[in-house]
Amino acid sequence: MRYLIIRPEGKCQRTCEFLAQQGIECAPLPLLKLEPNPESLALLQQDLADLQSEDLLLVTSTAVAEFAGEQLHRFMRGSGRDAIFATFAVGASSAERLNLGDGSVRYPELETSEGLLSLIQEYSSAPEVTSLSKPKALLLKGFGGRGLLTPQLTAMGYQVIERNLYRRVSNPDWVKYQDWHASDIGCVVATSGELLQAAFNEPSLDKEWLRRLSWIVVGDRVAEIAKTLGIGDIFVSTKANDAALLAAMKQFPGVK
Repeated sequence: MRYLIIRPEGKCQRTCEFLAQQGIECAPLPLLKLEPNPESLALLQQDLADLQSEDLLLVTSTAVAEFAGEQLHRFMRGSGRDAIFATFAVGASSAERLNLGDGSVRYPELETSEGLLSLIQEYSSAPEVTSLSKPKALLLKGFGGRGLLTPQLTAMGYQVIERNLYRRVSNPDWVKYQDWHASDIGCVVATSGELLQAAFNEPSLDKEWLRRLSWIVVGDRVAEIAKTLGIGDIFVSTKANDAALLAAMKQFPGVK
């Protein structure tokens, strides 16, 4: 059985290379690509400088870590502060990509928006934190993503500052990777709701064929989106990193 991997360009191909090394037959489908947003990136140094020790920095994807990492490192080196804000990442890969040192970035076991919110709620309940009034949360994300975070953080009492550091745009070059036929594919992997929706929005992909396939998605929220699109056979991975996706694939017949 061959897997169809739907991830942004670059990351999609890297995941396929990893899986091929593990003996998994797969094909990339990079329907989207990521473009940086210069306006928000230009504001980042001042945003970081405005944070106090009681405030939060939230890194919600590996793409954020890549686009903002250099600026964050530059700020950390030049700030000269004794106390620094608490930094959270949505998962281990995002935390590792930031490369700020062991243990300096908190991330949840459940690598989703819900998992991140639960971790922040736990952190915010500590006595030394609950005594503070109206701390800020600098939320670094992509356009259209992580819509759950701002209202929930606001409800927790945080003053949320959103910065959209990149946008997802259609990738017309995806067709050059189409060295597969529909009959080859038994399962599709989509790591976000935007990517799942992009597959159903692509005119050249047959919607009924997509619905007949098995799908691996990341998180219960994306699974709910899959159900609304008419997909019946859904397996949920709690993480989007390559090792977690490989573990999910091993749940299917014929994969060792």
